[in-house]
Amino acid sequence: MRILDRANEAYVAIDGDGLVIAWNRAAETMFGWPRDEALGREIAELILPPELRYAHREGLKRFHETGTGPMIGPRTETLARHRDGAEIPVELSITAIEEADGYTFHGFVRDITERKLLEAQQAEMLAQAQESARIDSLTATPNRRAWDEELDRELARARRTQNPLCIALLDLDHFKDFNDANGHRAGDRLLRRAASGWQLAVRASDFLARYGGEEFAVLLPDCGLDEAMTVIERLREVTPEDQTVSAGVAEWNRYESSDALVDRADLALYKAKRAGRDRATAAA
Repeated sequence: MRILDRANEAYVAIDGDGLVIAWNRAAETMFGWPRDEALGREIAELILPPELRYAHREGLKRFHETGTGPMIGPRTETLARHRDGAEIPVELSITAIEEADGYTFHGFVRDITERKLLEAQQAEMLAQAQESARIDSLTATPNRRAWDEELDRELARARRTQNPLCIALLDLDHFKDFNDANGHRAGDRLLRRAASGWQLAVRASDFLARYGGEEFAVLLPDCGLDEAMTVIERLREVTPEDQTVSAGVAEWNRYESSDALVDRADLALYKAKRAGRDRATAAA
């Protein structure tokens, strides 16, 4: 036990009935039980959360019947319980040793709280990075990537429900001229203010994204063409800086792909611009 008392990992051994027969200093530190209080106690009651105790006892019973068990051998991650009730994520390896009067089970236990915290932090950072990759940095609206993902999801839903679905492409009129006359910082401000105003004008269920440059896209689920045109007119009315916007609106025809739907909206937008801009045109 002297050598085991110098070990960094908790060492715990139990007999065939699940009673503690060995308990090193690292186990005292990890679980809060002094050796003299731990010896002779059932391991399940001592360091296992209540929800894991039944499975432990059943596993011990099955091992005596079959000589095998999923916890024997490879390192396993699970939860343990400190004396004060706090749960501790741990990694443990258990070895079964057959002796004259039956099996004893010897486990080395490592506290992996820090590792789990680091993994959680890394997962959160990854989620934030993935979310950032879907947001346009200038306007804080979803970007083209997010638009493509959302359009595919809504089209799949529309196929299942057979509910109507419309999209619209919006393009700020004469944006290059505005930039040339007022500077790029003013152009950026116009894009931000337009995106902010349009976000307030769409329905709660709609999805506005910056499609690229001065072009934006609006996804209008559960929305027929007439209602979609009404929504887009509201957006045109709140376009800031005395600027105008052209729009092409297309209703999904219940069989076309997302690319085909976008192409029809883009063609309608082109027709709106050819007709003099400052208007919304419905796709054929």
